[in-house]
Amino acid sequence: MRSVLRRWLSCLLIAATAISLACSSSNSASPTALAGSKLSSKQTVEQIDTCAPEANPLALVLPSLVRISTLPDATGSFSAGTGIIIDQGWVLTNQHVIQSATDGIVRLNYGDGRQNPGKVIASDVDLDLALVKSDTGDLPAVNWGDEGHLQQGAVLFAVGFPRGSPRPFPTQGRFVQTIVDRATGQAFIESDVPLEHGDSGGPLLNRCGQVIGINTARIQGGASSQYAGLSIPGFGARRWATRNRP
Repeated sequence: MRSVLRRWLSCLLIAATAISLACSSSNSASPTALAGSKLSSKQTVEQIDTCAPEANPLALVLPSLVRISTLPDATGSFSAGTGIIIDQGWVLTNQHVIQSATDGIVRLNYGDGRQNPGKVIASDVDLDLALVKSDTGDLPAVNWGDEGHLQQGAVLFAVGFPRGSPRPFPTQGRFVQTIVDRATGQAFIESDVPLEHGDSGGPLLNRCGQVIGINTARIQGGASSQYAGLSIPGFGARRWATRNRP
């Protein structure tokens, strides 16, 4: 377990160093058409930041990160994304990551090198959340933060398995605003953190390494850049998961 996690951490540290020297957004990848891509009317919500920085926030979430994939269908097609351990035996991800799962069965790859099957216990198309039951072993759950304590421009991180990568890769950006789709009441954290296919269901982190959101979409026309990343606020995601556990 330690050797696998050490390799993952080395990759993250190298990538994080590269991020700090590069631009915080990327326009090379095509937009991910995911939940929240059609916000009919946006309402800004004021927030205040009160978070003490962590030296290496990415390392804190690494043991709780999960790569999720559906089983190949008759044509060999499958979907893949990211999830997080929220409690022993429970993994949270996006609904669109697991929507093609046959009989609700998915494959989960953990940071300690294990691969286990998982069973989708609950999912919500409107919220784009899904809860998976699986043997997570002794791996820890994520630490949750308070997304209500953010200032515009606060540094944020995302980490996932972009484009089917077997290893996690981090990206960095800044908090823009929290928006609410007035038509549905759904809230999203908007940032300029670059998100790609495969990052879906992964964590959005504050500078403490705490999970403050679940990454779900990449849209055009962000408030501060050509593309914007949208994340489901952590409080709502956590509350939904708690309500849907047997």
